[in-house]
Amino acid sequence: MTQPHAAQTPVFIAPDAFVLQGHELREGIELATTSRFGDDVWDLYPINHQDQLVRNILNFPTLPEQYRAVTKELFYAMLVGELPPGEVRLKQSSIRSAFTHVKKFLDWAHKRGRRTLASITQEDFLEYHWWLLNTYLAPSQRGMRRRAVRLFSVFRDDLHTDRLTLDPNACSHGRSTAANRRAVSRTPPIGSPRK
Repeated sequence: MTQPHAAQTPVFIAPDAFVLQGHELREGIELATTSRFGDDVWDLYPINHQDQLVRNILNFPTLPEQYRAVTKELFYAMLVGELPPGEVRLKQSSIRSAFTHVKKFLDWAHKRGRRTLASITQEDFLEYHWWLLNTYLAPSQRGMRRRAVRLFSVFRDDLHTDRLTLDPNACSHGRSTAANRRAVSRTPPIGSPRK
């Protein structure tokens, strides 16, 4: 079991708050044995009701350090919090997938020199949009990466340690059509070797 890190635990959510509170747990698992907000790693196995699925965890130390607390707040809100209008409670496999895509964005922002969500600019969102268009990803993968960024906006009211100041969805539309044309023109024909 991992230990809580007081320096990364915001005062708004207790370190011993259960991150699977309210979920139906697997038979034989007690809530008292499940992951807590202060843990470095959250185990989603207790809410996995499909034996064929792999055992999923949310491993927060894999994120850039400056984003760990706010990402914990985000996933706590997704797992336990009151959902914003139009949102549905995700299954454990979808939560784990969202974590992967959130991590990709945060790694990108970290390499770009951004140390907080609040410091991310409209230009950053446009560049991220452009980067996605020029990366060999299926359209569905691009969509999931964009959705992962928007989660920080959708759950904005549940984030206390850091917040976006801009709507990433609104910021990417200005260049969308032109960027799509450029991306298509740079895409090699089917069967061509990728560089």
